[in-house]
Amino acid sequence: MIVFLGYLIALAGLLVGMVGELRLMVLAYRHGAGWLFGCMAFPPLWLLLVICHFATMRCPLITTLLGIAGFVIGCELAGVEL
Repeated sequence: MIVFLGYLIALAGLLVGMVGELRLMVLAYRHGAGWLFGCMAFPPLWLLLVICHFATMRCPLITTLLGIAGFVIGCELAGVEL
């Protein structure tokens, strides 16, 4: 039963993380197409974008981080090694 619950939590975390990433991409595009393509080509550039525009990027960043945390916790409960 706990394994099944772990898979559900991991799936929910994955979906929440994907929504947060999609919101980050939309906001990056709103700041300019260069930001979007730069962040997709060089992922550490996301950190610079979040630092420069923290007021608008705060909620999607928190959503993404919560999704990652849920995914990791769910995988641990299910016994999946990352």
